[in-house]
Amino acid sequence: MSNSTVPIKEFRLELSDLTYTGHDLVRPESVLAQSNGTLWTSDGRGGVTRINPDGSQQFLGGLGGNEPNGLAMIDDGSLIVANLGLGKVQKLHPDGHVEDLLTEVDGVSITTPNFVFLDSRNRLWISVMTREHHWWTPCRVLCKAEALLRGGAERILQAEMVSMFSSKGESYACP
Repeated sequence: MSNSTVPIKEFRLELSDLTYTGHDLVRPESVLAQSNGTLWTSDGRGGVTRINPDGSQQFLGGLGGNEPNGLAMIDDGSLIVANLGLGKVQKLHPDGHVEDLLTEVDGVSITTPNFVFLDSRNRLWISVMTREHHWWTPCRVLCKAEALLRGGAERILQAEMVSMFSSKGESYACP
């Protein structure tokens, strides 16, 4: 028995302790685990997959798009889904009904909701990847900028919401 007051310090996990769970999932980026062993994962087929403790699974579609991402569960068993592909936050009810919860904040489109979180006071928090409607454009710029930086970039300039990367006369700005 340990005298530690922080049990996580005693936690150890070996590679041999891990097993595969689920099958035929597409881009299962977010996973929720319930205390009864049920897992929920975002599924790039436009929905969420429930994986039961016995290994059986059900796909719940109807979200639209192909990039449901972050998940949060509310008290009634509904899932809040950050739908990156459609640029909205949706509620997937236990009966499969889908409701759009959030598409804009103060009149500004949320464009690329990436993750959702419900805090202890049941407030919904979201992260938004970019203000661009097509998230892959800024990502391409960032990837090229990262490659330049690794190749000996001369400096990085930052000003408020714009980051500029400069190397050998090439500059890239990312809003």
